[in-house]
Amino acid sequence: MKKLSLIVFLILGMSVVAIASDGYEKLKKQINIREHLQGNKTYRDVFVSVSAWYDAEADVVELECYDIKNADVYIVNTYGDIVSSGSFDSTFNSYYVLDVPEQAGIYWLIIDSPVLYGEGIFEVK
Repeated sequence: MKKLSLIVFLILGMSVVAIASDGYEKLKKQINIREHLQGNKTYRDVFVSVSAWYDAEADVVELECYDIKNADVYIVNTYGDIVSSGSFDSTFNSYYVLDVPEQAGIYWLIIDSPVLYGEGIFEVK
């Protein structure tokens, strides 16, 4: 009887964790980045990659960038004002997080590096 109740408890517990994590993933939305390679294009530049997600729960934009070297990242509002910015070197760390303003609206994500220029649009509700 103890084994049966333990198994039922574990199954229910695992299903609650699965439902909770699925709900969190729905709050993360991928930002489609339009990429343009810049500068001297060599064979190594084939592996240049940028992915971005807007995390509504944490009010941040998460970036995962490979081989773009020193990058400047900007979040710009519809008036063209820079509301958040930062820079990082993807050689040492390919993951970067940038704060998003809490004010609702449409924002542009701009990534500028010697290797790549990228833009994406996301909405804060």
